[in-house]
Amino acid sequence: VVGYSGPQRPRQKFFPPEWAVVRMLSVLPAERGGGLGRLLTQACIDRARRDRVATIGLHTSPAMPAALGLYLRMGFALCQTLPEMRGVPYALYTRHLTDD
Repeated sequence: VVGYSGPQRPRQKFFPPEWAVVRMLSVLPAERGGGLGRLLTQACIDRARRDRVATIGLHTSPAMPAALGLYLRMGFALCQTLPEMRGVPYALYTRHLTDD
């Protein structure tokens, strides 16, 4: 399961309104490691391109190392650290689609 938020849609304040946003990527434990997370993330990137968005963003935590590794392999880069949420560190990551 994954959520996609297109430009000008409601989102956390640290995401600029012109960005697309990947939200809440989740793969069942039994399905992990089979490429489903990559397919879901790619679907969000493809949708952002159709929406003619220059940047797609997401936020994640080092507490989710598999997700973070996936995003980095897919071309997302650290943009900035964010305040902790419920005691967990988070950071904002972006991929600039105009560079592809």
